[in-house]
Amino acid sequence: MMPINPLGPDALGMLLHGNGRVTVANRGPEDTGLVILAAVIVRHRNSAPTSRQAFFGLDLRTDEAEAIETTEPTDQPFDGIEVLLRVFTPGSLGIREAYIATQPDAVPARQWEVGLRVDDGTVKEGEFTLPESPGLVTYLRTIA
Repeated sequence: MMPINPLGPDALGMLLHGNGRVTVANRGPEDTGLVILAAVIVRHRNSAPTSRQAFFGLDLRTDEAEAIETTEPTDQPFDGIEVLLRVFTPGSLGIREAYIATQPDAVPARQWEVGLRVDDGTVKEGEFTLPESPGLVTYLRTIA
């Protein structure tokens, strides 16, 4: 039998702080039938292997969001993330994908929100209007 080396409550508590959390959100207009079906999330850290996750069956409709935790909790920030969203709208557009990533020189962070929102005419740095979906913007915001 091999003895364990307990981490203790402080170390375990740090793992509950949501480090690496990515919230996928549908902030699109209600009348479009926009649904976020799936997401692929890649978290980058120079000091550790890249974390890759795929989530199917999200089915996020307008004003819905899903917080996705990393599979290996850590107390270290991440250097950046990449996200690929699979989205659906009724009609001829059907299913398509939207990609967004943090800037290469971004400050390391612990939490993000990523998704689609209504284009209010104020597309910020790092956001992208979806060419095949007038009125929608893919966004990525650092939360913490």
